[in-house]
Amino acid sequence: MKRLTTICCLLLAGFVMFSFVGCRANDKGYSSAEGVITEYINTYYTITKDDIELYKKITAGYKNIQDLVSDTNKANERFKNLMTDSAYAKITGNLMTYRRCKEASDNGYYVEVKSVKLEKYFENAEREVYYYYIELVQTSISGNEVKNIKDRKQITVTKINGNWKVSNSYANGY
Repeated sequence: MKRLTTICCLLLAGFVMFSFVGCRANDKGYSSAEGVITEYINTYYTITKDDIELYKKITAGYKNIQDLVSDTNKANERFKNLMTDSAYAKITGNLMTYRRCKEASDNGYYVEVKSVKLEKYFENAEREVYYYYIELVQTSISGNEVKNIKDRKQITVTKINGNWKVSNSYANGY
């Protein structure tokens, strides 16, 4: 059993590494720092029924490694075009693309981004740092309880080949 777990982890790590070798021809690209930040924040914080179902499926265990890889890729893919390669490696390496759903799944609620306000903290030609003020709406799965959450975090974007990408986000601890 221990050997099977080790093999699965190695295959998953190999697959993630292999995905970095692929072509980025379909890279969406963002010409403004604010655009990529807003898209990233909405992608990261919004947790829907599909996100929770995928989280439960991934954490339930798999008999088939191909299904695990496929579902993990579904969780990861939404972030790929928004982030630098190194930031993407960090977020996928610590499993935050689907672990971000843990609390919502455990406590039975969905999350929606109500508002985002950006405040530029630092800038140069290739890098910008922002504070963002976010308001989230947590709605219980049954729909009978709604809670507003406000928070302030920092995010860094880097210009790569003319497009802005998230290179550091303190929302997920990296």
